[in-house]
Formats: sequence, C-alpha cells, structure tokens
Amino acid sequence: MRRTIALFADDRSGVLGERVPVRKRATILVGAISVFTASALFARRSVAQAAPEAIAWTYRAPPECPPAEIFEQEFASRTKRAELVTGLANGTRSFVVTLSSEPGRTVGRIEIDGPAGAVSKRVVAGHTCRGVVSALAFVAALAVDPLAAEAPPSPEPDAPTAQPVPQPLPVKASDKGRMSTSRTVIASGLEGGTLVGLFPNPAPSVSTFVEARRERSSALSPSARLSLSASMSSSVSVSPGSASFRWMAAALDGCPFELRLARGWRATPCAFAEAGILAGSGAGVATPEAESRRWFALGGAARLSWNFFGAFFAEAHGRIEAPLARDTFVFVLPERVVVHAVPAVLGSFELGLGVHWP
Repeated sequence: MRRTIALFADDRSGVLGERVPVRKRATILVGAISVFTASALFARRSVAQAAPEAIAWTYRAPPECPPAEIFEQEFASRTKRAELVTGLANGTRSFVVTLSSEPGRTVGRIEIDGPAGAVSKRVVAGHTCRGVVSALAFVAALAVDPLAAEAPPSPEPDAPTAQPVPQPLPVKASDKGRMSTSRTVIASGLEGGTLVGLFPNPAPSVSTFVEARRERSSALSPSARLSLSASMSSSVSVSPGSASFRWMAAALDGCPFELRLARGWRATPCAFAEAGILAGSGAGVATPEAESRRWFALGGAARLSWNFFGAFFAEAHGRIEAPLARDTFVFVLPERVVVHAVPAVLGSFELGLGVHWP
C-alpha cells in the first residue's frame, strides 16, 4: 500500500389370584418333590465344589513385575472354586491381566469376560508391582467366589538373591559435550549498525535487546528476542528546501533452531514482526511541516554469534524486511516534489555485544 505524506502542505405393570384348598395327598406329593429337589441341588453343589471351574486367562507384565506363576498362587490361595488355565478355548469365563509401569507407581488392569457375554473392567494402582498383582488376584477371586475375601492371602515369596549391579562405564571427556542437556538462558545486549532504504541515504542505527532461549544438545533450540531500535537521518537537500527523518520501532524475533558451527560459534535464523513510528520534517520552505506515520513491517534475520570470556558474546546481525505500508514524503508547492519514497524492501546490518545468564 502506498501512502503520500506532504512535508509542506498535508494531502490524508399385578396379578391377583384366588386361594384354593389343597388336599392332604397333594401336600404329601409336593413335600416329596421338594425333598428330592433339595437333595439333587445339594449333590450338584458338592460335585461343583469337587470340580473347580476352568477359567481361561492371559497375563502381561513388564520384566520387573512378578511372573504369571505368582498371580496364579495368589488366586489359588483365595479361592478353590476355580483354576486358571492358559490357552483354554471353550471356557465360560476369561481374565485378561495387564500391568504397566508409570513414573512412581505401577498400574494394573483386569478385564473379566463372564457368562452370557458380561464384561467388567477394574484398574488398580500402587507403589509396588507385587502389591498390585496381589490386589488384582483378589479382584479375580471375588468375581468367581464372593467368599474369597475370607481366604488368607498367599505368603510372601523369599527375597530374591541379590544380583551384582553392573558398574557404569566411565564417560570420556570428549563425550561430555554430546550428553543431552537442556537449560533456559536469558541474554541482553546493545547493537549498532547501518540502516539502508528507510531514508534517502544510509543512516546509523542503534538497538538494545533482551532474549530468552532454550539451550539443548540438539539443533532444536528455540529462542525469542524483543528489541528496540532507533535511527535518524541527516538533512537531505531537495530544492527548494530540505528534509530530515526519524524512526523508532520495537521488534519481536522468533527463532525455532540454531546451528552450532564450531566451539563457541552459532548461527541463528529468525523471522520477526516490527511496529513503530516513521517521522519526517521539512525545512527551508515557507510553511514547513512535520509528519509521523505508523510503521509496520515483517521480515527475516540471521545472527552469527561468538561466546567469549565466560558469559559474554559478540554477534553480527543482518535483517531484510518489507513494510506493510510504503510512505512517500513530498513537498507541495506549485508543483509536487518527491523528497523520499520508502522502497518495497529494505535492510540493515549491525554488530553488537551482549551477556547471558547463566
């Protein structure tokens, strides 16, 4: 977008039944049937107790947890009405036991597939894997035998024989720099250089900045920098008068990664957005005026920095940017005289010093 600014003149559901008497012979017959039925049920229950139910099951656990045999012992100690069988295909009930390790705890899950397709799931968490295994075995036993809670828990196994702990290999001094590290670094500094294209002639510029970056052993070390820059041009003679310009802006740089070139050296590509004020003033004419315009620009930058003397660093900084609005400054006389038109692309180069913490 092109805007023109004049420096001389401004151009802007019950069932009811009835009781029927029952004969004595019928009463005797009913009593006999009842006794026979109760006897059959009792005999059937005794047979069921003699032959425990076979339950298909699957056990998955990380190496540091007890093996499947421990779960079977815990289950068998709590109920005698069922037994766990691996690989059983035609059982009326099945268990799937899964354990996983999470930071600071162990999580156990059991899926119980019961008769008629009924499925239930339980989750148990604890500090030790052995404790979680015991709790899951208790849950499984209760699913088969409601009286399992009265059964004593299985005894604790003997403590395992201590295994020798392998000693870590020594780290070579040359490998220490390759170890993964991450830290947040804050830096600030001053820069000075030359601004080209914003004014009729190249002009000196100065800036100050504060930066935060995440240092890692990989190239993905993002950083952000907030800077404040200013520049002023010398007087530019344009007949019949002269003009001077001033500029001040704040920029926010975002840098997703950095490249480490050598010891102490790194290169950082960035993208930035900039906002500020661009002002121009006329002189040497009958009615001189001064104008200030909002300045917005987007661009890219590259920095090359070198760390020296501990926390201090030096850097070279180049920027290319494109203004979102391009202003033209003119003298309005009997005829229009263009003093300066901001170009579509401009740039700057600066050198600076800074310090970082830590």
